[in-house]
Amino acid sequence: MTRIAMTLSAIGRDTWRNPITFFLVWVPSLTVLILSVNPSLTADIAPFQRIAFWLLHVALLLPLLMIAQNLIDEALAAFRLSPVILVTLTALCASVVFAPVSLLLDLLFSPAPDLGSEPSLTLLLIDEITALALPTLCAWLLVNGARLTMLSVPMIQEASSPESEAAKGQSGRDPAKEAGPASGLTDIERAFWSKVPRELGAELVSLSADQHYLHVVTTKGRSLILFPISRAIQAAERFEGMRIHRSHWVAFRQVTALSKDDTGLFVCLSSGEKLPVSRSSQQAVKAALDAHALRRVSSQFEAGKAKAAR
Repeated sequence: MTRIAMTLSAIGRDTWRNPITFFLVWVPSLTVLILSVNPSLTADIAPFQRIAFWLLHVALLLPLLMIAQNLIDEALAAFRLSPVILVTLTALCASVVFAPVSLLLDLLFSPAPDLGSEPSLTLLLIDEITALALPTLCAWLLVNGARLTMLSVPMIQEASSPESEAAKGQSGRDPAKEAGPASGLTDIERAFWSKVPRELGAELVSLSADQHYLHVVTTKGRSLILFPISRAIQAAERFEGMRIHRSHWVAFRQVTALSKDDTGLFVCLSSGEKLPVSRSSQQAVKAALDAHALRRVSSQFEAGKAKAAR
């Protein structure tokens, strides 16, 4: 990868990881893009008003799209829909919800709104939704375009579970593949693992949210999927782990150390990552890791005793 590509990739990651940066980048970018087209709706109003009109549209619609995406991802996670379909549904739903706000902005900024024969509010809203749907979809696809092209594509539909991965390591056979969908996985586990490439195995290291996307790190690599972190944590209940931050979950057995600097506490992982611990979770994380270490020592001691007894 060239230095320019690496720089652009780093900017892209930072943009998505920080909500403030995300909006500072996309609100003016989308506003400028709309103004460059010079829509007929605002062609007759003053330049300053035109800028304010579209800036308000973008600034209000973008957070709504983010919220709608998270809600739709949460609600439809078990159905394993295509990411493009989920993004499209988000744009359509957001258009419906935003229509009254958009209509109000139209009335506020139009010098003399022409309502013809005074159509009903229902008809006005339907017209507004129709006018919003396509531009909103195009804008949301543009915002998500780079992320959608980076999404990992599973090699097969049904991914292995944590138990089947361990069994495969012992016998060379894959029980999950042989058993098919009814292999002991819950619906949310099946939905989650079906999005993770099979070659990454099923030994989780960490889960990290990038807005409504999710970085999944295993002992064999990492992938980017469209999946809500709250649902992914439910799918990872078979692992002993903890949400250390609103954006991060880690598996305890993959934690190599805790580190602290002027900015706060961090968890060091076997993957080489260093993830932040939220201030409110620091004591709980330390206690949970101490308890996990004690259980591991106790388990190893019991296993040693049992082996010696045989």
